[in-house]
Amino acid sequence: MKRIRLLPLFFLLPAVVSCSDGGDAWLFAYFTGERDGLRLAWSRDAIEWTAIGGGRTFLQPAVGPDSLLRDPSIVRGPGGTFHMVWTSGWHDPFIAYASSPDLIHWSPQKAVPLMAGEPAALN
Repeated sequence: MKRIRLLPLFFLLPAVVSCSDGGDAWLFAYFTGERDGLRLAWSRDAIEWTAIGGGRTFLQPAVGPDSLLRDPSIVRGPGGTFHMVWTSGWHDPFIAYASSPDLIHWSPQKAVPLMAGEPAALN
């Protein structure tokens, strides 16, 4: 059977956030290496991007046997809390989750099981 790999578009699209100066900016969550952790960048025009904190890591992955952080996706909930999910391994039946009030301080990371009824499902 041929496997098809789908890449959800919401992992690639940045989100708009409000800035302390009252304006809006685009926020982009990304990774440079699978074990390097979460990095953030911002832009006013979604064309020119600036790494936040000089490209520092904002969350080091710690979930699963591979402890990877790939394809981070962040949304902001109605209460203002940021929620992030990411791919945490190549052969795990779960994704990782953490939340943050400010994108700096993160909750403990959790493994979220996916497709438990499908034993052959991976990442």
